[in-house]
Amino acid sequence: LAGTDVVVFYGDADGDHLVPISRNLSGDEENVAALAAALLSGPATDTGLIDLMPPGTTVRSVSHDETVLAIDLSAEFLEDPHPLARYALVQTMASWPEVEEVRLCVEGTELDRVPGRLLFFYDAARNMLVAEPTPATTGRDVLAQYLLGPSDPRLIGVPADVNVLQFESSPGSGLIKLNFRYTDSLRKMATDDGDAMRRVLEGLIATLTVGSPQTHFAYLDFEGHATLGLGQCANLLRTVQPIPEVLNDERLIDAS
Repeated sequence: LAGTDVVVFYGDADGDHLVPISRNLSGDEENVAALAAALLSGPATDTGLIDLMPPGTTVRSVSHDETVLAIDLSAEFLEDPHPLARYALVQTMASWPEVEEVRLCVEGTELDRVPGRLLFFYDAARNMLVAEPTPATTGRDVLAQYLLGPSDPRLIGVPADVNVLQFESSPGSGLIKLNFRYTDSLRKMATDDGDAMRRVLEGLIATLTVGSPQTHFAYLDFEGHATLGLGQCANLLRTVQPIPEVLNDERLIDAS
């Protein structure tokens, strides 16, 4: 697609998790100011998602200089903010290409940086990926947190008995290579619901790549298996994967 692919983060209906929405900005909207506007304008009304930005918040300025993006907001941003608001803002702006650092200011005063990264899990009931913050920052620590599983039992990650056999990180190439144990529970999960397994793997790839200035690609292997179930996940395995092109399509999210 022409234009710039970005990810805008809203809240789920309960306000408990971040929901990444993949967007393509093109034409007059292909700039960082339009990305900020997309966040502040909120999600489509028929999705059931919520706007995490405090009411009345406006953008005073936004600029992008090489790998640093700076955004300055109005004072309303600090008035009774949602706990996930800063994560939503910083992760949204960090999705702009080549951004490695987001500097957040309110009325010209820079705020402390948002710590950590995001863990992406699958919400089967609502058929979408959702994210939980983690204080972890390095690829190895982020992966360890992901493998502990989601804090919300309604969400799905890889089975608990899947562990890492090999971990290789190449900051120069932006690639992280992982070999996981192939277990009976993993095979059963993939065979019973291959589409859900695919979404779980997309969440794992997003966990490794989204918001990481060092890691842009992931390579997943499960002890050499070319498929995990009936083949739905085959093209995600044993090949270099970028951030998934579509984390969630806003048009397919049903408020019910």
